[in-house]
Amino acid sequence: MGDTCSSLSVSTYDKRKYFTKKQESARKDIERAFEVLKKRWEMLANPKRFWTREKITEVVITCIILHNMILDDEGHDICQNYQGDIPRQELTITYEGLDNINIIKCREIHGNLRHELVEHLWDRRPDNLVLD
Repeated sequence: MGDTCSSLSVSTYDKRKYFTKKQESARKDIERAFEVLKKRWEMLANPKRFWTREKITEVVITCIILHNMILDDEGHDICQNYQGDIPRQELTITYEGLDNINIIKCREIHGNLRHELVEHLWDRRPDNLVLD
């Protein structure tokens, strides 16, 4: 494998490998979903450099809602027992929130959070898991 893998214990290597597989799977799902949306609404396929973050968020959410409405109308919806939107709280950024952003950008804290996520996923993996 290489020097990086040889210095890790087998269980640590397996945990990271499992985490990487889960991360790749989630990323592929998101990429596929956006490809579907971009094919349906060309405006999502073009660069949005001059749009505000709020505008981009509104447009993407609107396209997702319209896409789901179309699937529902065509009888292709995935979730037939949808109970409606969950009420969202307004996002307010405070000085404490800015401090949290700076904390997360810290390499040491980032590493600790990633390690905790790897452990969390490993602890919840299926019992019949087979790693390649």
